[in-house]
Amino acid sequence: MRAFWTMAILASLWGCGSGDDGRDRPDGDVVLDWGEWPDLVQDTGSDIPADGIEDTGTDPVVTGPGQYRTQIPSAVAPGDGIAIRVSYPAAGDARHVEGAPVVVLVPGGLGAGSLGWDEPDPLALATGTVVVSMVLPGGREPGAISGGTYDYRGPDCKAGLRDVLLFALGTARDEDGWSLADRVPFADTSVVGMVGLSHGGNLALTTLADHSASLAGLDFLATWESPVGDQYVTAELGGQGDVTDNPFYSPGTCTITTCPWPGLDGVLDWATGHDAVIEDPLDGTLWPISGSFFLDVDGNEVLGDNEFLVKGIAGPGEWHETDYLPWLYYSTEMASILDDELATFFPLGKPVWMASPEQIRDYWAERDGALVIGDVHDAWPDLLIMVLGTVDDHVQVQPDHPHLRSQMDGFVASGHAWVRLDPDAVYVAWLSGTPAADIPELDAGQALPWPDTETHLIPEALQEHIVPAAVLELVDRSRTGNVEADLDAMLF
Repeated sequence: MRAFWTMAILASLWGCGSGDDGRDRPDGDVVLDWGEWPDLVQDTGSDIPADGIEDTGTDPVVTGPGQYRTQIPSAVAPGDGIAIRVSYPAAGDARHVEGAPVVVLVPGGLGAGSLGWDEPDPLALATGTVVVSMVLPGGREPGAISGGTYDYRGPDCKAGLRDVLLFALGTARDEDGWSLADRVPFADTSVVGMVGLSHGGNLALTTLADHSASLAGLDFLATWESPVGDQYVTAELGGQGDVTDNPFYSPGTCTITTCPWPGLDGVLDWATGHDAVIEDPLDGTLWPISGSFFLDVDGNEVLGDNEFLVKGIAGPGEWHETDYLPWLYYSTEMASILDDELATFFPLGKPVWMASPEQIRDYWAERDGALVIGDVHDAWPDLLIMVLGTVDDHVQVQPDHPHLRSQMDGFVASGHAWVRLDPDAVYVAWLSGTPAADIPELDAGQALPWPDTETHLIPEALQEHIVPAAVLELVDRSRTGNVEADLDAMLF
């Protein structure tokens, strides 16, 4: 089960389907070409249940454990709707006597997400909850197609997530006219929350800010190692796999919305001829380009083996005849430098594959969760917030974990009613068998400190338990209304 849960996280983070990108081509035609599908999430499109696992078929009522796939009607996904997978425990294994709370997983990565296996999500079985996963508008994989056009987690993706949340809350129906409770009668739609996986934390926060009026009844949000802030999404401070960290970042200096890097503009340079690619996160298409930004620390105007690359991420672009070319987007901090230096780097004009500084700012205004923490607090002052992180982040490498600290700082500074780092030790202990006294924890309402940041984070040996423990604590607190800063024992 532990290994299966880890693989489920990977599948949720996979972030892109294989084949057509779902965008309307200039002539209105959509051509499907599935290509090769990775073994990790291979799916023939048929429901093949594991032994003892229920496959609902055409019977709307289930007893569990099992899973089913369906489509959620949505104005931003005309025709097909939003593809979702609903996983559920056995009725007798529901977390509470009132039923199984509902958890919506917000996919990580930069793509549209994946529904993964035709087996119940192990999170549902481990926590006694109903777990809903989704493919964002315009995304597609074998056996799961969401209508609409993928806008790289912009307004359409936020509206699509809203519609899935409405289904989880019991106020919307699927394409067959069934509510969640029609098929899973022990689903408790009075306790509903989200888990934003990695970049899914930004989508969750911006959706809450944009659609607060229609999502009354939501109880909690957990973000798992989420890069809430544009410099983290673009890994411009350094990330796993980089040859070095950004030498202009000083740990402990980030604010809620920015990380200063004094002096970086003086060494930013363009490495002409450096082989690079833009990878479309929706379909994996690779677009070769020549050149990359880098930090010319030694001042020789040549990219050295140990100099930091500023790579950018792929986002909305434009059609070139029959091919869709995403543009590279950098952080808004990089956009401020390019305001003055773009003509220096590119005297013949901006490359066709690069977003302009203004387009970069518009992009992040829609997608950066750090910018809306105050709005989320204002609209959801009692929403339970949990920021999840382990000692070794799956992308970020800064010793002060500023992507976690900025989220905590934002909610603590706003006076949010309840926010905490990581699950209470008693829940992690119950899942892992590790004594609670040996598990780091911070009381709710405490900011993540610097220095000694990593002493307060869950050690990597326990990382597989962090999301299940968070879900258990959050659904239990939602059910009981318990908002104590620390717990001496599990609530159920």
